[in-house]
Amino acid sequence: MNRFLQIGGALVGAAIGTSVAQAQTLVDNVHADIAIGGEFVGDVWEWEPHIHDETNNVEYEDLANTLLIANALTATTSSDAPLDNALYADLFSTSSVVYHMDQNEQAGELFLGFGSEELDPAQWNGALTFTTTSVTGPGDLVIFSYPYSIVTDTRDGLDASDAFDRLAGSHGHLNLAFTAPGDYAVTFLIEGQFSDDLSVPSVMQGQHSSVQATWNFRVVPGPGAATLAVLGGFAAARRRR
Repeated sequence: MNRFLQIGGALVGAAIGTSVAQAQTLVDNVHADIAIGGEFVGDVWEWEPHIHDETNNVEYEDLANTLLIANALTATTSSDAPLDNALYADLFSTSSVVYHMDQNEQAGELFLGFGSEELDPAQWNGALTFTTTSVTGPGDLVIFSYPYSIVTDTRDGLDASDAFDRLAGSHGHLNLAFTAPGDYAVTFLIEGQFSDDLSVPSVMQGQHSSVQATWNFRVVPGPGAATLAVLGGFAAARRRR
């Protein structure tokens, strides 16, 4: 656990009444995925939503007790962001600090992706769809890709348009921007259609299947204003795209 997480974790715990001594797995400062797998057990498909720590080759299936950490390094102020971009300007119109998990790897931060590598592409027709069905927490969540194409935005509510696709057997990254520190629960509905490949039981060929699962995040407060003043050079060196 890095120093920022230890300090920030205590601050979040105090703010939301959560004991940092609680037996939870914290996933931070590694390459990890919100991952989906599954297999046929006889003629029945069993989904396997989990977190895959790619750095350490570890899978976490107990989603309720595993936290994805947006640590203090993700704190982004207006001086870090290109305010000539409409999305950033909009985000900073309501929040002085945005906690930005970048789709490009950033030193010291959790590099979070969305993975379906464990699924056999031959067994699926087209892409799987990830639809954001619920976000609970102290702030809003915007998920977007460069160059600033929004795929989820809780500020205007959630509906079927808050979605993105991933091909079976693939892996990719998106930006996640939280508008306030604290704990969040983010639920995705993941669905796809089976192909007529011989590896798919005949009764399941062409059928649709879906699963809904929740991944938990802890967004750690960034350093205070006084600390940011001291670290001004660091912020400039880490300017976002």
